[in-house]
Amino acid sequence: MSRTIRVALTLAFSAAAFLTTTGQAPAATTLGSSLTATPNMEVCSSMMGIPSNCTIRQTAMPSGTLNQTERGVVVRWRVKLGAGGTFLSALSLRPRVVRGNSGVASGTIQPIAFPLTAGTREFTDRMPIEAGDSLALDITTNSMPAMMIPSGAPMINSGVGTGTLDYWSPTLPSGVPTAPVASLTNQEALFSADIEPDADGDGYGDETQDLCTTSAALQTVCPVTTITALKFRSDLGFTFTLSEAGALDLLIERLTPGRLRRGKCSTRAKRGKRCTIVKTVKNLTNLAAGAGPTVIPFSTTKLKPGTYRATIATHNVSGTTTSATVGFKVKRRGGH
Repeated sequence: MSRTIRVALTLAFSAAAFLTTTGQAPAATTLGSSLTATPNMEVCSSMMGIPSNCTIRQTAMPSGTLNQTERGVVVRWRVKLGAGGTFLSALSLRPRVVRGNSGVASGTIQPIAFPLTAGTREFTDRMPIEAGDSLALDITTNSMPAMMIPSGAPMINSGVGTGTLDYWSPTLPSGVPTAPVASLTNQEALFSADIEPDADGDGYGDETQDLCTTSAALQTVCPVTTITALKFRSDLGFTFTLSEAGALDLLIERLTPGRLRRGKCSTRAKRGKRCTIVKTVKNLTNLAAGAGPTVIPFSTTKLKPGTYRATIATHNVSGTTTSATVGFKVKRRGGH
């Protein structure tokens, strides 16, 4: 059964509205260490089987980026561990997004397998991050029972000019501005994270987590609405079939042949290159339509004789636009 769209409101509309604008999407960025240095120092040390909890944040480094410049999503993070931590019995890590001195987002806690071996660990995650935010790392360690020698996470490169760390112990609370208990100089945390853009603000990275970057409601492939079998019938109007529900726009234009004269298309010129004068005569927007056979009633009663073009565009939930065009002629005023 065809769905008939009752048209009662005429709104200003531009043919440019039928065009879907696309641009070069921002690329993923990396915050933190380059991980090229070798860990030579431990952090967040534990002893006597008593757990230790801390948060570290890099605030200065000779090179690299430490603060995010635009809205995005942390999609991966990595840490480079050394061969230390000899007397540890447990180690877990969790990335954080920090705004000022307040934790605003937390990633997944990642237990590190033992026995501890040197190398870089990489983890996937999903944390929203805004411009100006920075990254931190929660560290929880536990040493072997009755072991009097402190042992911590072997992930710091210590040396002159390597950088500066903010240090919280216990870990930085979420949502509560808390000043760090210390600023550690000449230390680089071998920790970094990849941030992807988030154009639709849905909290999913646009490159690896979100297949539909134009709709916050979808992370799967954006649906594309098709308009098929578009025809004009003088007794009905415009008939066509929609593959899915969406909002419609209808643009009616009159096409008048002319010739170029002094750079303009004119109906009075007798010579010159042929051209077409396009004049908008009807503009209808935001017409609700369901999936399936559809009818937009339209009468040519008030149209002058001539050649016309109708463009129907549909905008679906993913924000994508699809259009189709059909031509028709009015042979006499008030008729088709």
